Amino acid sequence: MRELPASIGNCRALKDLTISGEKLVSIPAEITRLQHLESLSIYKNELHDIPFSFDGCTRLRNLELNNNNLTELPRGLGECLELVLINVSFNEIEALPADITRSRNLRALILNNNRLRALPEDIGSLEGLRHLDVTYNRLETLPRSLGKCMKMKLLYVHDNPLVSIPDEVRKLPALCVGFPPVGIPSSNRTVVDEDEDDAEW
Repeated sequence: MRELPASIGNCRALKDLTISGEKLVSIPAEITRLQHLESLSIYKNELHDIPFSFDGCTRLRNLELNNNNLTELPRGLGECLELVLINVSFNEIEALPADITRSRNLRALILNNNRLRALPEDIGSLEGLRHLDVTYNRLETLPRSLGKCMKMKLLYVHDNPLVSIPDEVRKLPALCVGFPPVGIPSSNRTVVDEDEDDAEW
């Protein structure tokens, strides 16, 4: 299956859509009609771009687009205020949209193995963030505001050409500059619990 049919937009009650390993090259804009959609997982496919906005998917909580060929995130994610997980690892993303920091409920942002050169300066606005993985990118520094993410449990930054790490970020106990210690879960299996105080990682 190379393309998802536009008729998927007629499944108005759909809450969870998962498509893996099907060599999809595109998804239709009609997917944004799924106003009850809470989880969208289209990973291990061949998506190159998503040329429409997700601003209509206001109930979306989990977005997994990892292991594709994306060069940028979909537009409109800043309007998806219920998002708790974004996993776009193993793509070719060079920059994050500025409005991503409006997703204040975001707890896990998985960005490893991309081409990122910078993170949004106001990423510290995501004060509920618990898991950030930016390993294997092209980052030379990290925003000072990241130090405001005091609920962070896992912060992976290794395998970047980092020139410096701001003191505000160094103070975060979750910072892992080298490889993660044995027993720490991999980004490929991020679990976001319903209870924010009992999130499993």
